[in-house]
Amino acid sequence: MPQSVYIGAGISNVQDKSQLAFSVSEQGLELETKPLSLSRQYILRLPSISLADLLKATNLAPKSRLLLSYILAKAVWQFYDSMWMRQAWNKDTLHFMFEKTIDFPKAVWVNEPFLYHAFDTNIIPHEEDGQRIHQFPKILALGIMLMEIELGINIKDKRSADCIKDDGSPNINADLNTALDVFTETLQAKTGDAIVPLKKAIEVCIQPTSFDQYQDDIDAIRESLLNRVVRPIEQFYMLAWEHPDETEVKPLDLEILVGHYVNRGRFLPTTPEPRFAAPNPTNTIIAAHLSQETLTIRQSVDVLPTRQGHSPQSHGTMSAGAGLSSDDWFQYLDPLNLVLRAKPKDQDPPWRRSVIAVLDTGVSETFTDSEDWVRGYKDFATGDDDTWQDSTGHGTNAIRLIKMVYNMADIYVARVFEGREASANTHVLMAQAMQHAIHEWKADVIAMPSGFPRQHEEIRAAVDAANANHVLVFTAAANYGNVTDVAFPGRLYRDAKLFCLFSTDANARCLHSLNPSPLAGARYSFAVLGENIQLPGVQGPPLSGTSYSAVIGAALAGRILDFSRQPLARRQLRRPADLSRVEAKAMYG
Repeated sequence: MPQSVYIGAGISNVQDKSQLAFSVSEQGLELETKPLSLSRQYILRLPSISLADLLKATNLAPKSRLLLSYILAKAVWQFYDSMWMRQAWNKDTLHFMFEKTIDFPKAVWVNEPFLYHAFDTNIIPHEEDGQRIHQFPKILALGIMLMEIELGINIKDKRSADCIKDDGSPNINADLNTALDVFTETLQAKTGDAIVPLKKAIEVCIQPTSFDQYQDDIDAIRESLLNRVVRPIEQFYMLAWEHPDETEVKPLDLEILVGHYVNRGRFLPTTPEPRFAAPNPTNTIIAAHLSQETLTIRQSVDVLPTRQGHSPQSHGTMSAGAGLSSDDWFQYLDPLNLVLRAKPKDQDPPWRRSVIAVLDTGVSETFTDSEDWVRGYKDFATGDDDTWQDSTGHGTNAIRLIKMVYNMADIYVARVFEGREASANTHVLMAQAMQHAIHEWKADVIAMPSGFPRQHEEIRAAVDAANANHVLVFTAAANYGNVTDVAFPGRLYRDAKLFCLFSTDANARCLHSLNPSPLAGARYSFAVLGENIQLPGVQGPPLSGTSYSAVIGAALAGRILDFSRQPLARRQLRRPADLSRVEAKAMYG
């Protein structure tokens, strides 16, 4: 059964943006519904052609090869930590649409690639993942694509016998070992100074240890990609021609081959090898336009967002209704994170990551062996600290949100709820968990995305202990509008003892049906995104509630505290310790 595909046509005028609806079939991408007005003359009766088949169909000129390499490298840099790159890209997932002009009735432009990608799918771990030598498969895949474009080869055709298992399938390191062999034996043999920058960029991508020092720092990985892969290719192109974002490109006239391509299936798209579960008929495959216009590199700090690759108003974006989406909100957060993040040179001895304790329903057992996500776990509800669990998914989603806002956080999880509702002693467990987070985990921030209808002295005492130990507490207001008051301990925000978060949508609008009224006499009332949040790769309805606002607020606080410990901030901030006090952070944070 075909699956829906939406392609945003790449154009220069925002007002003329258009959208095509396609189906995925064995013929490629085919028109499904009538498109809106188009800025380019795509031939809608012809299916798309993959990069793999394009390399079979024609020999690309040096200028076209290098320009395409630049666009793909830049796209990987930009989309690296996004839902668009849950899987590594390869020549089977990059496609081109046939277009027509006055001079070329059927042609392809190499600077107009599209990516098609499946969402809402579960990636199945490979049984050999533990034997993987190259720990950055998305970067390895980029290096292989660049090498395939430059040499006009298919890396699979170059595999040696020792790359194949007894059952005929390739082993987990087959592409890596083949790429290293081809690089040494073929690419290195190509002479001429002009190709040296491209060789170095490819070598950076395929060498297993190139990015090991950035294992836990996505921002540093992206910065390294920009400086060691994207920039050299860009400068290489500029020396030979002009700036790649402003260059003129001749189309590839495939008129002679189109008949074979359509009628005989000679160049039909090859079948990728995704590690997805059986596809759900309702899953959506999105095709994103990776044109030069949509991926313009800016200065190192003012970069385009990493998640969807466009500002919400830029051309080629897919509209999901009026206003901004949660993904747009996170896009706008990315440039701030790029400025605040601790670069490798900033990670001196006085600096450290912020510790965030999450007091909620626990965490999924799939995170048990992943210290990158959760550093420690304690189950106050059952006492079984060895069995990680989350019966509702609420705590697990809270952790995902923290990592989206502050990816370097050291997260500790306290399970205080067994289900969605509090038990008779949950308030006691909550107070115990807060004391543990303060004194044992040495938390900087406590995320307590819940609340109680009445006051509990045990929790009040724990909040006082957090204040005394300079630990910031973030809790939720409530989710029933004015049917209830602000929950406890959130109502303590009136006394500047903690942060009580109200909820907004991505447009910074508060819904009265969700938020209670702020407390009279409170000096500050804070609100942040908490409505209609769609987590990348997570199935189910969007997340909504002040509990998620509390989590995002806690993550933002952790990020700011991290920044305050960096060398430049330490020199500039007169009293950085004040950021760990609620009142000071409310006034200046």
